Amino acid sequence: MPRTVTKVKGMSPPIGPYCHAVRVGDTIFLSGAVSTDGRGKLVGRGDVRRQTRTVLQAFRKILKGCGATMDDVVKTLVFLTDWRHYPAYNEEYGRFFKAPYPARSTVGTTLAQEGLLLEIEAVAVRGASRHKEVITAPGSLWTRGARRR
Repeated sequence: MPRTVTKVKGMSPPIGPYCHAVRVGDTIFLSGAVSTDGRGKLVGRGDVRRQTRTVLQAFRKILKGCGATMDDVVKTLVFLTDWRHYPAYNEEYGRFFKAPYPARSTVGTTLAQEGLLLEIEAVAVRGASRHKEVITAPGSLWTRGARRR
């Protein structure tokens, strides 16, 4: 595959030496993203739901540009600044994914920019929505709609 650059409209410019995502074959690595607009301004100050939604909407745009969808996401890593925001973030996050859900890690930390409540990074594989196998506990509440073995 030749090295190419795909531009996605509406994305804020990177503030360092990185890109929003890298696709190698069918695997797409999405850089850690925060809730900013196309000019790099914070979106949703104090509102973890809005910040979660803004980041995941950006991921949706990037994935579309790569020929993938949110259903192709296989792993996310979420950095959360305050565990009290977990229920609201988790609920909003759940609106962007359907069973079978991607693997996920959520860690508590501080972030570089004042006002940021979370940062999310992800890995997607084009076609994973049709071919992934999910391993989970029997009777898990989060397997509704997923095929069980």
